[in-house]
Amino acid sequence: MGLEVTGDDQIDPGEGVRVKTHPGLCMGYGNCQRFAPDVYLLDDEGYIAVHRLGVPPELAEQAWRGASACPERAITVIGEPERYWVERRNSAGHSHDHSHHHGSVP
Repeated sequence: MGLEVTGDDQIDPGEGVRVKTHPGLCMGYGNCQRFAPDVYLLDDEGYIAVHRLGVPPELAEQAWRGASACPERAITVIGEPERYWVERRNSAGHSHDHSHHHGSVP
């Protein structure tokens, strides 16, 4: 298992995903690293340190969670597994259901 710095966006679904970061959008919140410490590395100033990264299958979910946690949308996860994680997240009940109200409604 290991992360691989890469220069292309080609992906074999059996090999995991590729991550592309957009340094101009990163504001240094650190959410990516907080939710995916094994995937995202930050520099000394708290900004994303690697801009293209190959991520093995066992870390694909972590890569997706870290990217989803970025408020600036500075991370793109590329590859077929992305669709799998979106479907898995949605089927796990993480979609917003506003049909239940708590408390009194005027």
